Amino acid sequence: MRHTLATHTTALTLTLASLLAAPDARAQTQPSDPLETLGRTLERDTLDAPTLRALARQAQSLSEQPTRNETSRALAAFYQADACDRALDFACALRAYERVSTLDPGCPFAGRARARALTLAPYAVDHFDGLTRLEALRRSALSQQSPAQITELSRALSQWPASPARPAARLLLARALSDHGALDASLDCLRALLSDPASDPDQRALALHQLTQQQIAAGRAESSVQELRANNASPSEITLASRMARRHTLARASTLTLALYLGWGLLCALRAVRKGHARALAHALSRPLGWVHLSVLTLGGAWLTWQNERHEVSHMLALGAGASLVYLAALSTRVAASPTARAPRVRAMVRALAAVLALVSVAFLALLRFDAGLLDGLSL
Repeated sequence: MRHTLATHTTALTLTLASLLAAPDARAQTQPSDPLETLGRTLERDTLDAPTLRALARQAQSLSEQPTRNETSRALAAFYQADACDRALDFACALRAYERVSTLDPGCPFAGRARARALTLAPYAVDHFDGLTRLEALRRSALSQQSPAQITELSRALSQWPASPARPAARLLLARALSDHGALDASLDCLRALLSDPASDPDQRALALHQLTQQQIAAGRAESSVQELRANNASPSEITLASRMARRHTLARASTLTLALYLGWGLLCALRAVRKGHARALAHALSRPLGWVHLSVLTLGGAWLTWQNERHEVSHMLALGAGASLVYLAALSTRVAASPTARAPRVRAMVRALAAVLALVSVAFLALLRFDAGLLDGLSL
């Protein structure tokens, strides 16, 4: 009897489970909307061109079904445009993007379709031949090619049709050459863009900006200012390049000044040791007052800077380290100075002036390296 009761209980449980699962099973057997299936398929990034073209034809047929509402047909047209765009069939993509707004101008994806249509429209002058080449160039592995191969590609751009794709390709190759360290070839590519009649004002402005940045990074800021003026760049761009050129000149002067002063201090320290003044040099270095001043300059300045909206303190730490080296050099020059030399006051003033110049150099280099934004307030 117990066995019979257990058997009936198990059967009842299985029956209830099948009844509860039946709606889900029926829902799973119901056919899904082809438009939803198409959208999920297009989400994959590994689709090849033939598959994308087949999906575009399917989306076109769905967009032409009169039984669907306008929003559903517009979505199908958008899927068609997206598939054609990814398959490099830009003419079909442009027609499909324009059809989205025609079917339902107020649908959520109509804005994206209009924006992409406005982007594609200028490339229709050569039947999208230039844009097709540009997309193929973008998908090629430029990072794995040598600078010589990329330079050869830039020379071949002269055979491209006169469309916005040609200056866009020059920008792409110039960036690839710059990443490979071929600065001169990259600059030549940017200059060719500036003289390209197919380039628009935005492309020329971007080329001028990249040319300026690359020349400044290579220490040719003065040349960048001249090129900006020759190409009628905006006053703000010329002002920025002039500021960078000025900072580059000041950085070289500051580095040279600091190196000369520290070298002079090292020579004076060696001279003092050779003349038997090592104890006097050690006594000067052991005086605490100078080190207290340096500590206040470094730690106090860093603390005040941090209190000002948690500002970066690296420039204050660098300033303190550089000032300590200048202080050591100043002590060495003072100890090594001969008390019997002529015009001791004049010599002391020269040493003080040299120390001040070295400190100013340290301050400028610290700001330039760690917080160049503060130099803007000083018009440097």
